[in-house]
Amino acid sequence: MGLHHNFYFGRKDADITEWLEYFISTMANTFEAVGNRVKEIYLNSKEEVNILDTLDKRERWIANYILNNGKIKAKDIASHFKISLNTANNWIKEWLENGFLVRENDKQIRNVDYILTKKYQEKIK
Repeated sequence: MGLHHNFYFGRKDADITEWLEYFISTMANTFEAVGNRVKEIYLNSKEEVNILDTLDKRERWIANYILNNGKIKAKDIASHFKISLNTANNWIKEWLENGFLVRENDKQIRNVDYILTKKYQEKIK
C-alpha cells in the first residue's frame, strides 16, 4: 500500500498545535452552550413554591375548617385538637405573627373570629 512504516504510530515530531486549538475551542464552546442550557432550564423550572405545601397538619386543618365554615374561633381549635384554650390562643398568636391568620373584626375582644390572610385565601380558592 506504500504507507510509511510508522503510519500507525504517527509522526515522531508532528505539530498538532492547530488540531489542539480546534479541539479545545470546540470543547469550550460546547461547555458554554451546555452551561447556558442548564441555566435556561433551571430558570424556567423555578416555580413559586406552593404555599399550601409549607403548611403543617394543624395549619392545613385550620385552612380546611375556614374554607368550609368561613371563620374559626380559639374554642374550635381547642376542641378539635383536644388542647386548652390557652394553648389554642398561643397557636393563634403565632399564626397571627406569621401571617397565616388575621382577626375578622379588630373591634372584637372576646370570642374573636379568625380568617385566613389574603395571601392564603387566594391560594386556597
